[in-house]
Amino acid sequence: MKHKLFTFGLVSILLASRIGTLSGCFDEDSSSESSHTVTKVNHKKSSSTNSESNEESSSGSKSKVPSEYENALATAKDYDEDQPMSKAGLLDQLTSKDGEGFTQDAGQYAVDHLNADWNENALKCARNYLKEEHLSRSDVQEQLSSSIDDGGEGFTSDQVQYAMSHLND
Repeated sequence: MKHKLFTFGLVSILLASRIGTLSGCFDEDSSSESSHTVTKVNHKKSSSTNSESNEESSSGSKSKVPSEYENALATAKDYDEDQPMSKAGLLDQLTSKDGEGFTQDAGQYAVDHLNADWNENALKCARNYLKEEHLSRSDVQEQLSSSIDDGGEGFTSDQVQYAMSHLND
């Protein structure tokens, strides 16, 4: 029994740390990393059921948006509520094998149709890096502007400029 509890605890810690590496910009208002994991798992479990019901209900409607695209958009909305991410970061999270595993087209549809305020996401992310990671302003700027492939956040130069100029607001 102790071995099972230890294993469960270890897996929980590893999951939480993995989510933490997805983005250094957890929203300061989000409840916890582990609750996000539960939401993510539940969303994936229900997506096949939602997919089937969406296909049935959308067959008679005007909209011809594939259910995978709708599911990707719903997942993108969940991420946007939980943590500030760049458009590139969110697309990567939606489409990567380590993330949600949606197709590139479904992920692109989701980020293009998400009404996210990317400037505000960059600002929240910058504030979180300053407050939680205790980075210098120059390191925050570098982290925001670095590409996803280089371990950065992938914000555009305009979004980074907005964030850096509004940090003290």
